[in-house]
Amino acid sequence: MLVHIQSSKHKLCPASRLVPTSFFNPILISPFYRTFSLKKNTYTHQTTTMGNRFATPVPARPAVPAGKTRICVAGFGISHHTGRAQKIAAMIANKNSDKYETWFYFSTLGYRSFLKDDILPKIPDDQKSKPGTTDKGKTIGEHTSSPFVWLETSTGEGGTAANYTAIGGRDKFVAWVDETFPNDAELKELTKDEPGHKEVFFDNATPGGTYAKE
Repeated sequence: MLVHIQSSKHKLCPASRLVPTSFFNPILISPFYRTFSLKKNTYTHQTTTMGNRFATPVPARPAVPAGKTRICVAGFGISHHTGRAQKIAAMIANKNSDKYETWFYFSTLGYRSFLKDDILPKIPDDQKSKPGTTDKGKTIGEHTSSPFVWLETSTGEGGTAANYTAIGGRDKFVAWVDETFPNDAELKELTKDEPGHKEVFFDNATPGGTYAKE
């Protein structure tokens, strides 16, 4: 399924205006579109998809502003647990923009290799033995399900270096949210129950998040 993109954000040339919707992006995105986007600095080069040219390129993660925490959510482009995590993270950033920002990467084909080759190696070893979910019996270091949530904060050393704090899957993220924002009634509406299957369709735009608005 192809759509005609009107947004000036993409600035695509006429030959590439017909591109996949975000729903089909992980499967149908073309090499030409990826190359053009790279030249426009929309994405960084994807080095962790094991040669899979159909995987959505990974957005850059620039330096985290001092005093802020970046909530990062990565996962499949079609997933109700991922959809709920994205919604929760977006609400936190919208309500607490002075303290939090978000970064999202959603790719059905690229997520697992990105997680394995890019993110998990950056997680401190003392965090990798902690449970990654409440129901799968896997640790942070063994995490493969969608989504995976982690936090980034500035090291104060400049550049793109960051401190990484792994949270895990949606259930672990929910527990962190309930502990961090115990009095937020709106967030409790999103953390009190399991996501419905209708939430497989969500705002899975990549690049996504408020980090780009800084």
